[in-house]
Amino acid sequence: MKNYLTRSLIFIAVFMATLPAGIYSQQDNQGQSIELPDFVITGVQSVTIPKMEKNKPSFISTISDEFFRPKLINEEFSDLDRTEPIQKEKELLENFEVNNGILKLGAGIRTLPLGEFIYSTGWENFMLNTHVWGSDVKEYVDYAGYNVSGASAIANIFVSNKSDFLPGLNISVKGKLYRDKYNLYNSLGNYWLRETDNIFGNVLLSNFLNKSFKYSLNLYGTFIDLKPQNIEESVYKGSASIEFNFWGLSLGGSGGITSQSFDSKFLINDTQNYYDTEFNLGFTAIKNLKLNLGVNYSKQDTNNLLAPKINFVYSFDKSIHLIAEYSPHTQFNTMRDFIDSNPYFAGDYFKTIFTKYKKFAKVALKFEYLKYFEIDGGMTIAEIDGLYFMQDLNNDGRFELYTSNNVNDISAFLKFMFHQGPYGYFYGDLIFRYATEESSKRIPYIPIAKSALEYGYNYDFGFTIKTKVNAAFSPYTDLTNSEKLPNYYNLACYLNYSLVKNFDITFGFENLLNRDNYILKGYQEKPFDIIFGIDYRW
Repeated sequence: MKNYLTRSLIFIAVFMATLPAGIYSQQDNQGQSIELPDFVITGVQSVTIPKMEKNKPSFISTISDEFFRPKLINEEFSDLDRTEPIQKEKELLENFEVNNGILKLGAGIRTLPLGEFIYSTGWENFMLNTHVWGSDVKEYVDYAGYNVSGASAIANIFVSNKSDFLPGLNISVKGKLYRDKYNLYNSLGNYWLRETDNIFGNVLLSNFLNKSFKYSLNLYGTFIDLKPQNIEESVYKGSASIEFNFWGLSLGGSGGITSQSFDSKFLINDTQNYYDTEFNLGFTAIKNLKLNLGVNYSKQDTNNLLAPKINFVYSFDKSIHLIAEYSPHTQFNTMRDFIDSNPYFAGDYFKTIFTKYKKFAKVALKFEYLKYFEIDGGMTIAEIDGLYFMQDLNNDGRFELYTSNNVNDISAFLKFMFHQGPYGYFYGDLIFRYATEESSKRIPYIPIAKSALEYGYNYDFGFTIKTKVNAAFSPYTDLTNSEKLPNYYNLACYLNYSLVKNFDITFGFENLLNRDNYILKGYQEKPFDIIFGIDYRW
């Protein structure tokens, strides 16, 4: 706990020390306006497709990381499959509500209490968003339940693209602290308390507004303390990218280093380093066809990969785009990744896993019509070494980590987004995935198919309804494929009514079918729950 508090104080000090620079930058650019792009591409040489600005609520897709991890307000369903999405990698600009505060309080049959406070403010060239949250899911079976609380802050500093000094520079400082508590348990009545302390920090300097010269510098760190096992991990990453555009060509590169420090009584305490670098050349081959050629090299200890990369985008018109890519690559997985993918990971004996996508190809067709709707469909084919998964072969509620080589992984997806209109909004995706190891056995806890659907409608008299359906089918629990989990169906409905301006009452109905849902063997998800709450804004 002492180390956790020390790291927390360091994070707060760094964050506060950065704010004066943001305020100074804002004052230095008084009277100047800036033009922000619809979205910012986080790496160089990424092919961008213009997107219309869309007014849409948050949707947790089954192909996003947020779908895997249980959330605070329990409006989202969890799924521990680590399916990699085939989407354009982009980072949306944060949607800040300037000079706005939101207070949410709630209580339910199985969730009591829960609360959330958000405050945002900003000036012409500076934005600040803060967030505090907490919730407690009570025991619905012996030893089940989940308690979490935390805080986060994001500060964005923008330098006008008309400024004489570093025009177009964007400085983003992000930090998050949270702790949670839950049990690892089994049907025999045995349980092991787990508490984690978590710290995240990120500083990003980027400039993608200049068409001729783009650059970024990204510093990232995360810390986790796994108790009572007294396992601590610190991961630090530094990366940079640069891109030059001239004579119709785009030349660029990126590189980074990730360093993991580990402290555990089970393992030798040392430092693991991972290196990743990439060089690219992009150009317009023919009309409407953008081609990008490159090479990627990554290394961790004696593991390495040197591979070519090629991707292209062919635009049939402003609405229809064909996207294809061949990009073998690697992943450096640490304790943070293991816990995020499965909170009931035993936590012993594994520090890092080097996952190598020896072959990786993807193709997708994207269709969008103005700001009204977007439909994407495509597939990926991969051959993987070091793909990790978890099994509870001892039936004690603690999942051990395993890896498999020569994994053949084929997936296909369909995603649609019908944005807010006269008939509401409707978002959804459907994913098929078939991942097998050398003996043709399917990898555990990867459903053969899964889907997430969300529909919402806002009535004129201040009433809002939102419904969600999540489903997953036929995941095995072990590599012998001898046992399957039952199919997963989860239906939820959320109602919101505005009593007076800026004051709403809310009702959430979760797991309406009251099914005994399982995403992991032995761990039942929360049964039917009703949550009443209030939202106050100013």
